[in-house]
Amino acid sequence: MAAQKAGFKGEKLFGSKVKMTKEQEHTAGVAMANFDYPKERQKVLKKKKAMHFAKKCLSEAKDKSQASQCVFKIEEMGGYVEFDNKWNKKIKKEILADVDEFLNVRVPCAKSSDTGDTYRKCREEKK
Repeated sequence: MAAQKAGFKGEKLFGSKVKMTKEQEHTAGVAMANFDYPKERQKVLKKKKAMHFAKKCLSEAKDKSQASQCVFKIEEMGGYVEFDNKWNKKIKKEILADVDEFLNVRVPCAKSSDTGDTYRKCREEKK
């Protein structure tokens, strides 16, 4: 379907030597993003509560043990943060920045977007 929207009609794309133009690549990418978007939107909105918890809990974490307990609860709630069992001020700041981006960019964009393309554009505008 995405390939058809990009200008290919019944041609085998994968495993072939068919070359797409930049415009066809963009059109196919937009079509694929729009096709997967309803699932992506649901995932983002489902994680919202866990990420609010993440912000509060990780902000208060003073050491690796407390951060690890937060991460365990975040994952139980269906959320995710990049944590490799190291904790210091720099890592804490980076993780909280990712959580803020999720809450302040991804969630509002998921709520206001109907397609993957509008979601992508919204995220680019808010960065």
